[in-house]
Amino acid sequence: MNIRKARNLVLAVVAVFVTATFTQTALASGSAGGGGGVSKFGQEYTQGKAIFFKKVACDKGCPLSRKQVTAEMAKKLVSTIRSRDELGKSESEMDEIVALLKESEVEKVEHYLARRFNIKD
Repeated sequence: MNIRKARNLVLAVVAVFVTATFTQTALASGSAGGGGGVSKFGQEYTQGKAIFFKKVACDKGCPLSRKQVTAEMAKKLVSTIRSRDELGKSESEMDEIVALLKESEVEKVEHYLARRFNIKD
């Protein structure tokens, strides 16, 4: 074997070793429990989006069409959801929409809209 072939072989072995070492280090650098996956808030966003477009803004049988979904509409709906437990609330056009949602769905839809349209408290 000549020197050039031997050098290339050594470089290839070193490259494989370095790659394997850094791959193991990178995979082991997460927190205990496996890491990865979607966070609770990511799941809530995804579920809220699905509920919103299934029950509130769909093609047939929903109070809104997808084209009517605007930041202003989202602010009104989020405001209605956030104030639904306050005493003496006034009726709003969004109350009908909130009434379509189950109690377990309301918070998810509110989370989706607030995050999607950057609505602060």
